[in-house]
Amino acid sequence: MKKLNKEGFSLIELLIAISITAFMTLAIVGLLGYGSRSMSLTQAKVALQNQAKDAVNHISAYVQEASDVEWYDETGTPPKTVKSPKTTNKNALVITKTTVNNSVSSTMDPTTGKAEGKPTETSTWYYYWLEGDSVYFISYDNYAAEKGIPTGPAVTPDFPATLMSDDAKENEKLIKKRVLVENVKDFQCEVIEDADTKRKVVRVTLTMEDDVSSYVCKKDIFMRNQ
Repeated sequence: MKKLNKEGFSLIELLIAISITAFMTLAIVGLLGYGSRSMSLTQAKVALQNQAKDAVNHISAYVQEASDVEWYDETGTPPKTVKSPKTTNKNALVITKTTVNNSVSSTMDPTTGKAEGKPTETSTWYYYWLEGDSVYFISYDNYAAEKGIPTGPAVTPDFPATLMSDDAKENEKLIKKRVLVENVKDFQCEVIEDADTKRKVVRVTLTMEDDVSSYVCKKDIFMRNQ
């Protein structure tokens, strides 16, 4: 009969095997951790991109239908052509939309004694502004209704001075209702006017940033109603 080999692994062989196993385990764990972190960063960046694009698309919809657009920088310096508002200390985009109605009013012609229709213009304003780490949006009509401010052709609209309310719960509701996008590091616009055609293009730059990622969204928006 053959004798069985009763020799086992030596201590050195066991140490080598344990070392190799530990090294491979650490490598696998490291790869899994890297993959998880990479996925988290990708998801965070995609989320920022979607938020930024949704916000810029929202701005585009109003700018395209605007009759006039003005940009106010955070120093409170108004643009060259001041229509509304007078001034603000925030980065703010002010959009004016004017609607012409040819059938609203009519006046009596003293010569003919007949009613003669005259076109009337109705303007409303929309505000986008940076406050803290969020960009907010509100229409002047809604703002005036909330504050009990009169509206009409003779009224000069003022920029929403603050989101704050005396009531904490009411203030929280106002902020949630007006916020367009959060995680904003900077909000800049440039209103470019062609010297020949006088048509305006609004160049929007929205810089997003959270704890793990950042994203810059830029878009040139052409005004159609000029």
